Amino acid sequence: MACIIRSTPAEIAARAKLHPDDRQILHSINDEMKHDHRVKDIDISVSVAGGVVTLIGWAASFEDKWAAGEVALRAGAEHVRNEILVL
Repeated sequence: MACIIRSTPAEIAARAKLHPDDRQILHSINDEMKHDHRVKDIDISVSVAGGVVTLIGWAASFEDKWAAGEVALRAGAEHVRNEILVL
């Protein structure tokens, strides 16, 4: 027997307040990237869908790649798909 769980409107509203929308996350990531010296020289593209951030591009080191992922998480991403390639 399947169990179906439904959220009440109050629960949905409470979750919406906890999770910023994708545009807000993208804006926060862009701001963080401008101010974090570890990611200034990384050539990446950032996209957000459903709180999941995808990072695509090039970095000079694994440290730079990981720093970009950390920035995305700090900016509010629920999950980061870090597809940055290290040269």
